[in-house]
Amino acid sequence: MAEISLRDFLADFKDVLEEKVLEATKPLHNVLEEDEFTRENRERLSKLLRSPYPRQTDAILALYKGLKTGKKSLILSAEMGSGKTLMALATAYLLGAKRVLVMCPGHLVRKWLREAKETIPGVKTVNLNGKSLKELIDLKKNRTKESGMTVYVIGKERAKLHYAVKSACEITKRHQLKCPVCGCIIDDDDVIKKIRDNKRVKCHECETPLYQPDKPRRYAKSEFVRRYLKGYFDLFIADEVHELKGGNSAQGQAFANFVSASKRTLALTGTLMGGYATNLYYIFWRMFPSKMKEAGYEFYKAGKFAEDYGIVETTVSEIVDDSEGEYSISRSNKKKTYKKEKPGMSPALLTDFLLENTVFMKLGDIADGLPPYREFIVNVEMDEKQKRVYKDFESRLVDTVRTALARKDRSYLGILVQSLLALPDGARRGEEVYNPHNKDELVLRAEPVDVDILPKEQELIDIIRKENEENRKVLVC
Repeated sequence: MAEISLRDFLADFKDVLEEKVLEATKPLHNVLEEDEFTRENRERLSKLLRSPYPRQTDAILALYKGLKTGKKSLILSAEMGSGKTLMALATAYLLGAKRVLVMCPGHLVRKWLREAKETIPGVKTVNLNGKSLKELIDLKKNRTKESGMTVYVIGKERAKLHYAVKSACEITKRHQLKCPVCGCIIDDDDVIKKIRDNKRVKCHECETPLYQPDKPRRYAKSEFVRRYLKGYFDLFIADEVHELKGGNSAQGQAFANFVSASKRTLALTGTLMGGYATNLYYIFWRMFPSKMKEAGYEFYKAGKFAEDYGIVETTVSEIVDDSEGEYSISRSNKKKTYKKEKPGMSPALLTDFLLENTVFMKLGDIADGLPPYREFIVNVEMDEKQKRVYKDFESRLVDTVRTALARKDRSYLGILVQSLLALPDGARRGEEVYNPHNKDELVLRAEPVDVDILPKEQELIDIIRKENEENRKVLVC
């Protein structure tokens, strides 16, 4: 059976899936129905500083209705460039969320702060990505009710960083470990090993932590939110949630902390599936724990989920022990079974988990609202001096390559391509070719061209001037 990606599956069977879903269940939000709810909230969205495209509006209304009618967590799976940031902020706006927490990759923190101000009228933004806990401590002390929306943004790397720990046990004269509070001797070998490995364990008598902070003295902001600001944030937005799929990773734990501490969660991703069914396992556990428990899954046992919704390769090896002789009654066979997850997923994952909790969007869905796009190539001729140097260098290099090929040496072929491509743009510095078998031996050299502006550079300058005269922006890569 041929494997198919989630994106291709949805594209190929979109009409069939839509028909089956409509037959089996009534969608929470049907874009084909223009009811009072839709009209009222379209009007509310018109008050944003940026107006969403029609298909973005449909996605926003679906997410809003889902979160408004009782779902604690939802996923927005949309291709890059389709406006996930705008749709998430607009959903928060419709929800009337006063305090919105965003966790995103560190390099996107300023983008989220900027887009929040460009989207929500009167919004306040707070950058939580600094090293200090001051902003969170202030929130803990003064849990005030904001009059408008405040968006707090933190990078996922900063959210996960926690202090290291070391043993807090006292050592007796007999070199035994004892609790620093109740004084009981720690004699459990497993506990002693965990203490020596700097694990977080507690005394079995008085429940005192047998660990203490080690340098550097830092505290994970996600842990602070979970402990001291539970229920403070109305909406938690997890950007690029596919990067938080680890079951035992610090980033995955930070994600779990924010989900448990917030009233609602909206996860964003452009690549929901990483190829394996278990890529979604811990994301589901953190966002839909009740559903995972009802399905009979255990947190650290993803194998059953892989067997139910993925592709698992089972290998059975048989070891024959005939040391006592081929016909001996003591001859025994031992079998070992190995299981390995392979790329792929079952369509049942869509119906069992994703369809009721996910809004899917492709870039093509909003293509009608995008400006026209076209590509074209501008050919620029080299000037006479540049062309003369190039042709001479090309002729000598081709002769060198032919000579090398005659002795079955293909090592100059890559040099031929790279050098001839580099010389026109690098005419002012020239080009040198060294023997690939002896890096110190110079084989060919193209002399630098003494010119202030190359024809290609002049063409670029002319294009930029023309675009500036028409008040258009130019991006040069």
